[in-house]
Amino acid sequence: AKGKVVMPGMVAARASAGLFSGSDKIADALDPMHLSVEQAVASGITTGYLVSGGPTGDNPFGGTNAVLKFTPGDLDSMLVREPASLNVRFGPSAPLQSFAFREGLRQAKEYLRRQREYEADQKAGKKVTAPAKPNGADDYLSLLTRRLPVRMQPQDQNDILAALDLVDTYGFRLILDGGTEAWPLATEIAKRNACVILCVRDKQVPNEFVSRPTGSSPQTAAILARAGIVLA
Repeated sequence: AKGKVVMPGMVAARASAGLFSGSDKIADALDPMHLSVEQAVASGITTGYLVSGGPTGDNPFGGTNAVLKFTPGDLDSMLVREPASLNVRFGPSAPLQSFAFREGLRQAKEYLRRQREYEADQKAGKKVTAPAKPNGADDYLSLLTRRLPVRMQPQDQNDILAALDLVDTYGFRLILDGGTEAWPLATEIAKRNACVILCVRDKQVPNEFVSRPTGSSPQTAAILARAGIVLA
């Protein structure tokens, strides 16, 4: 390898390689023979995060996602994890989903509190009844126990601020998929240890009706990196 440059494989934070349609699970829709898999590896991309579908209606959750290794011709080695996060629609731009998400988090947090009390009473020798788990609580419990992170696609600073406020209340891990307007909030994002996924092609026109900095900036990645935020 003398005179050559050796580097690790790149990771695509957004990808669509190696899939065919017709399944609700990514694991059931993988195609290791797909041309896009070979193209990804040839360009140095060896791992990718894939999303299929997304939240619809008033349901804050939707779609599925997975982390894949792009291994041409080797189906068994492709799937690393599914799901790798929970896709959530939340923020002032999505009031119905936001209400449902807040309420689901509140109920799940209360359930965990009652579960801890139940376990403590059991250890103390008391005869107690286990608390009933709320319907549809499994996804919320995955977030509150930090087993999976939330992956949100904020439309503007208001969505980002609303998400950060929820992190303060419930302590889940947060990934902001799209940080076009994240640069004025770099310090606040860093305080919550949230991660940001950027696309340099994304542009947003400043809002001339507000006095704070808005819109996209060519310095976004540098500003977020200086704040210590993990970027992709």
